[in-house]
Amino acid sequence: MTDTPPGPRPIPEVTTHHLDEYAYGVPAEPRRPEGTLHPELAGTVHYTDPRVRRLAQARWRLATGGTYQEWLMLGKDHPDTQIAQAREWMRAAVAAGILPPPAP
Repeated sequence: MTDTPPGPRPIPEVTTHHLDEYAYGVPAEPRRPEGTLHPELAGTVHYTDPRVRRLAQARWRLATGGTYQEWLMLGKDHPDTQIAQAREWMRAAVAAGILPPPAP
């Protein structure tokens, strides 16, 4: 028996990569030093990455208050869907080590 006081346990330190391991099943990696950029990883993010469309859809819905069906009705090539912008932000996040690269 330990001498742990009753009540909530302290929250362990969590890094972005540990959250990714929990959410996406991606193995946790040590955190990269701030300012480290890996542009070669950015090239692995394509429009087919489901996170790109999810990010674009969330951005559009937050800005407009529209529904998922309304976003779909715009069509993938409509500029308001913001898919190209979402891809660029996703590429930047992967290059900076904020998000893991897409699964092969």
